[in-house]
Amino acid sequence: MNTGIKNRFKIFFVFFPALGLLLFASSCKTTGKSDGREKLAVVLSNDVVNITVNPAYGGRLLAIQYGSDGENLLWENQNADKVMWNWENHGGEKTWPGPQEIWEDISGYAWPPPKTFDYMPYRVLTQTASTIVMRSSVDDDWRMYLDRTISISNDVVLVSSHFHKILPDDSMPANRVTNWSISQLPVPQKVYIKLMGKKRWGVSSDDHSELPVTVLIADESDIVVVDFAGYSLSGKTNFDSNIMAIPTDKGFFVIRQKNGIIEEPYHSAGPEQAQLYFSGLDDDVPRHSAYIEVEFCTDTPEQTIEFRFLTFSNDSDAEDQILNLLTEIAKDSD
Repeated sequence: MNTGIKNRFKIFFVFFPALGLLLFASSCKTTGKSDGREKLAVVLSNDVVNITVNPAYGGRLLAIQYGSDGENLLWENQNADKVMWNWENHGGEKTWPGPQEIWEDISGYAWPPPKTFDYMPYRVLTQTASTIVMRSSVDDDWRMYLDRTISISNDVVLVSSHFHKILPDDSMPANRVTNWSISQLPVPQKVYIKLMGKKRWGVSSDDHSELPVTVLIADESDIVVVDFAGYSLSGKTNFDSNIMAIPTDKGFFVIRQKNGIIEEPYHSAGPEQAQLYFSGLDDDVPRHSAYIEVEFCTDTPEQTIEFRFLTFSNDSDAEDQILNLLTEIAKDSD
């Protein structure tokens, strides 16, 4: 259990010069990085769910906790000060511009992610008991800024991201840009994926190994599962999908992209709409625990990601419940 979520403090005000504004925080949460910014984390909570957001760490959603003693369903890197592949990875959920294939054309490097959106402080535009709205600075290479709105309502957590282009200059390539949400989670035993659209899956790059995908329902439902039990090789697989479900011992965690269907991907080798990535224990980067990434892309100006946790019913098989749920959610998405 991530006990940091449960550390509550009296309401206080913090002035952070790098943000240039006054932040209101109802509680705070520490992370593995101790440069002072972790103290600016904000917790939004209701009777069902608590979330932790840190505007100072790229506007990231760092934790989702259901119930007073629930575990953090997101993966948070407790050693974020230890650089991974030239990248300071704090975990949680964040938004990047995509596709990654155009990064080098625009910024001059293919990795790490653009710091303006991934890591640098965001300004808090508004905050209430259930919603926080944040804005990045303008990235000089991408000529864009990003707004992120994170809110809770009953058991639902919503993250809406919107890239805003400013007046382009001659250095901005005429490539289409996608909203790319990346949610990092502890490694589960399985991830269930509901295929839609052209119902494809596969790798889009020779740099990635394909994950072990099994077809569960090969009819109108087209549900596949990735089983991580005993799996250790880092890899990534792309899917035509907007919905993934991750079972836990108490229920299942559903992550859904509520808008956007990418029929024609940027990659000629595979779909682009959803990706599932597994980061194993790399010998070159031994300081972090293994995690997965649930990734969704849309080429619409705004992207909305929905998180929900649903408890298992005792009167039917857990896997049957997941399959039925994914089928019903997919009907609602059509």
